[in-house]
Amino acid sequence: LLHIAEILAGKFKRGWVLKGNHDERIARYLQGNFDYRFLGMGFPQNISFSEYPYCIVNKRFRVTHPLKNARRIPGSLPLALAMKYKMCAIGAHTHIAGYQIKFDKLGKRRLGIDIGALCLPEKTAYIAEGESTYPWWNPGFCIIQGDTVTHWYYDNAEEREYENWFKVDKKGELVEWHVKEIRTK
Repeated sequence: LLHIAEILAGKFKRGWVLKGNHDERIARYLQGNFDYRFLGMGFPQNISFSEYPYCIVNKRFRVTHPLKNARRIPGSLPLALAMKYKMCAIGAHTHIAGYQIKFDKLGKRRLGIDIGALCLPEKTAYIAEGESTYPWWNPGFCIIQGDTVTHWYYDNAEEREYENWFKVDKKGELVEWHVKEIRTK
């Protein structure tokens, strides 16, 4: 993780690591005597650890790691948050990748993106060796630049790689998008 943080710190002016459910487990184990920001010790100066499970980027994107919710359908959890908060929501809890688009009650197009996992699922022991009714994890990540988010992910079930980009206006409405398969096994 530190190696990845050092690479990202050299590419971006500022970075944040959001609180997640795994960090909550540490806090419970220590009976609440845990300052989440402590995890950032040794990280590059331009990477901060937030005490919150979400942040707002460029007033358009709610980047979130919902602590208590999980869904099996890619994009459905962040879409529910996009509808609630009236802005694009990018989720990082389910480890699955995909997106959903839906019109809200005012006719605004909302977007929910499940990023995927920044790992190789087959090398994660409790996933590779265990059984679950949840979908296979998908390697994936997002980069936000101004009003656009680019999402790359690999779909294990379809054995296809995707590069998608989505443009969101100042009011959090999806205004343009492009979905592209970039490689098939």
